[in-house]
Amino acid sequence: RGGTGPLDGAVLTMVDLKGRALPMRVSVSTREDLGDRLHVVEASWASYEEGVSARRIQLKLNEHGTVTSVIPGTPCSLFGFDPEELTGLPIWSFLDLGTEETSVSRTTDSLKKSFAT
Repeated sequence: RGGTGPLDGAVLTMVDLKGRALPMRVSVSTREDLGDRLHVVEASWASYEEGVSARRIQLKLNEHGTVTSVIPGTPCSLFGFDPEELTGLPIWSFLDLGTEETSVSRTTDSLKKSFAT
């Protein structure tokens, strides 16, 4: 057996016949059987929170709204870039906070209040 069990696999969202999302933890392994290569897919139910968490970038910001670090675990393939590239950028450079100049001020004020508590 050349893989991990489904409990260690990625959380993928499958869709049932009614279009409902079904988060599943999926693992794929490969093995040889009588000279044939077999790919074995194992799946187990995952919670909604596990499904959402697997598609999330967690950032640490300073009081000015600048990304100081990225919490490890976000795969590069999720958003099409390495999340570490966000380090050093102000959050409003990649997150739409509105077009008003005051949105930057409101966000900065909100961050300062959260750091004060």
